[in-house]
Amino acid sequence: MTPTVVEWAVGESGYGLSELAQKLRYPRERLEAWIEGSDQPTRAQLRNFAREVRRPSALFYLPEPPKTTGFPPSLRSAPGLRNRKLSVAEIGVIRRLTRLQRILSWLRSEQLGPQAVDSLPVVGADTQPDQAAALFRDWVGLSVTQQVSWQNAPTALQEWRNALTGRGVAVFQFQIDKEAIRGFSVWDDYLPVAAVNTAYTSQARVYTLFHEMGHLLRRAEGACATFADRESAQVERWCDRFAAAFLLPGDETKKFAETFYDDQAPDDVRFDQVRKVARQFKTSVRATAIRLSELGLASQDLNRVVAERAIKKFEDFPKPSSGGGGRTAAQTRLQHFGAPVVTNLLNGINSGHLTTRDVGDYLHLSPSGVTDITSLVSDSSSL
Repeated sequence: MTPTVVEWAVGESGYGLSELAQKLRYPRERLEAWIEGSDQPTRAQLRNFAREVRRPSALFYLPEPPKTTGFPPSLRSAPGLRNRKLSVAEIGVIRRLTRLQRILSWLRSEQLGPQAVDSLPVVGADTQPDQAAALFRDWVGLSVTQQVSWQNAPTALQEWRNALTGRGVAVFQFQIDKEAIRGFSVWDDYLPVAAVNTAYTSQARVYTLFHEMGHLLRRAEGACATFADRESAQVERWCDRFAAAFLLPGDETKKFAETFYDDQAPDDVRFDQVRKVARQFKTSVRATAIRLSELGLASQDLNRVVAERAIKKFEDFPKPSSGGGGRTAAQTRLQHFGAPVVTNLLNGINSGHLTTRDVGDYLHLSPSGVTDITSLVSDSSSL
């Protein structure tokens, strides 16, 4: 193996050297020797090492590390991580989805030629969240009247996702535990991506989705582990304020909330009043608390009240369920990636740019799973 490639793979994996050695049940000194080039693994050891760092064995014979890693370096120290390291699972999810983003971007570039798609509005760091929200609301093209007419938060999430997808933004969902990041975003001229964690409720995902869109409007990338607070980096607070302003436009929110919201009421009553506003606009109580404070209807203390009660009241995470999901792998991938993404990949087979095996690899599906998902996207009633 090439020592520098071994060192690169360890660094990209998310493991510390001691942690990786423990996972492999090898002495740390053995891994150090591979990195130094003073020793080489057996074939079995190489297979185990490659599997744990999630890389093909052949990669370790390259003369130097790959220049394209599939992992945006900016996400390793994103402000939304609050100085914590991404976990191995988080790195795996981001790497897999950015790899999917690259192939979709390439397919789109093949269709559209060298001219990049860049119609998404651009805002600067000095743009106020309310200004950016109004600009973006016009671009998305859905009215507040439509928004409040939606039946519930899951419907709202799907409607917002459809609207963004129709304008060229890919909205991915990923499944990882609730201790992990709530979302991330990666800019690309052909296919910007916003991704949200399905461990959160639909209303929390709606909030996260537009937080990530805030990063994309600034042509930046983000990975967000926690909800922003006063200690968060300025860019994270800006994205939260933008998301709240987008989802709860000032005039409509004031008209609805000022008839009943009482900031002098007991905390539990105030929380219930915030939930009433959140249900009206199909968003999270955290976004609503931020917005009511910004509009002068509530004190900053409301953010503390909501943060303390949100998890207890299952506003962030769904109630534990004893039943199984019952979804097939194909149905799960369709939910996570959306019909347009799957259709674009399947069209890549028809155009000769991809093989069935390629599509299965990108979607993590067996050949029979690719057949299943082809049937699903062909059936309009399943979309």
